[in-house]
Order: sequence, then C-alpha cells, then structure tokens
Amino acid sequence: MIEFKAGRYFIGVWFACNRDGNKKDWMGTAYRDPGGPWTVRYRFRYYHSSESEASWVEAKHNSDATEEFAKEAMEMILSMMPMGGMPEMDFCPMYSDDPKENMRRLSQRPWARITQVNVKKKNEEA
Repeated sequence: MIEFKAGRYFIGVWFACNRDGNKKDWMGTAYRDPGGPWTVRYRFRYYHSSESEASWVEAKHNSDATEEFAKEAMEMILSMMPMGGMPEMDFCPMYSDDPKENMRRLSQRPWARITQVNVKKKNEEA
C-alpha cells in the first residue's frame, strides 16, 4: 500500500504490466518524509482467478541522497524486474508533499485502484 500523508514528498508512482497474457503487474514509488531518508517501495501483484496476491518490498537510503538518485534507483529496479513479454510502463509524476494533489494525480491513471482509508489519530475514539 502507498500512504499519502501531509509532508511526505513523493517523486511519483511507476507502473508496469505485461502484454503477453501473464496475470501480473508491478507498481512502485519513491518518497521522503521530512528529515528522513529516501524510501523506495514496490510490489508485484499476481492475479489468480478473481483474487490477487501482492508482495511489498521497501528499502531506505540512509544518506544525503538526492531526489535524482532516488528516481534513478527506482527506474533501475523497474528495468531489472522479470516482467516477461513486452511490458507496458507508465510513470505518474507527483513532485509534491500534498496528499490530496498526489491522490488526484494518481486517480487519473487507468491502472490505479484507489481506496481512500481514513486513519484515526491515537487520541481519537474508535
């Protein structure tokens, strides 16, 4: 899952799927929380009849890496993914820490399955 929250700066979201009939796709993102390291997060999704199975991987770069470095790292990871066939690829640019704007941009992509989850703060009652 990708969590948009105030102050979390996203470069964008990458997506790839197969054209050869295999039922799998790949999605990833690169983001940075205020004062934190760049985080690269991606997943494979495999489809089995009406259900799907996703597995997420996350890596953090604990240095003063640049935004360009984080973007290149994500593109390198995507280029090494064993998608098979000729993958269709898309990049949804964000370059923003505004959660509403990032959600709006992502929701315009035909491959995006958007589910908004309201997370309650610790001091709120259930």
